[in-house]
Amino acid sequence: MRKVLDGKIWDTSKATALCEIWTGTGIKDFKHMDCTLFVTPRSKSFFLAGYGGGLTLFSKTLADGSISGSEGIVPIDADMARRLCEEQDVDVETMEKYFNIEEA
Repeated sequence: MRKVLDGKIWDTSKATALCEIWTGTGIKDFKHMDCTLFVTPRSKSFFLAGYGGGLTLFSKTLADGSISGSEGIVPIDADMARRLCEEQDVDVETMEKYFNIEEA
């Protein structure tokens, strides 16, 4: 999947997948997400690619003012990416490679 956002090309075929994210009970759940967290090779920017319901980062406002889920690419900041990796139990070595992690 490729998409241009804010003058940048976001491309899942060139990015590194960090983890799969699946939330909710199914596609009729407004909080449902089925996506992958990626990091870009050049700028180390993070993004989600996949599908989400109307109460997720993938939500779209329709012409009639209602909210719907959608699919596509959604850039996210490093803090959100780190939290998602923690929730999905991404291994420590991967976390250290992409985030500032300190010893407790």
